[in-house]
Amino acid sequence: MTRKPSVSTRCVANFYAGPEERIVEFSAPSGAGGLISLQVGSDGKLSVHVYRLDDDVTVTVENRA
Repeated sequence: MTRKPSVSTRCVANFYAGPEERIVEFSAPSGAGGLISLQVGSDGKLSVHVYRLDDDVTVTVENRA
């Protein structure tokens, strides 16, 4: 049986997050992964930033239409 990908909300990167930010780390059993930053701006809007991705990670953004 294949293991599921994992998400860590208590990653080292979150220690460096700003006051209105949460950083989570994700990884696959293969070791591929990256970071996701969730930030609330001064206008109250939520921004999602995916970064520090390994080469084997694909990001897909759903079309809003």
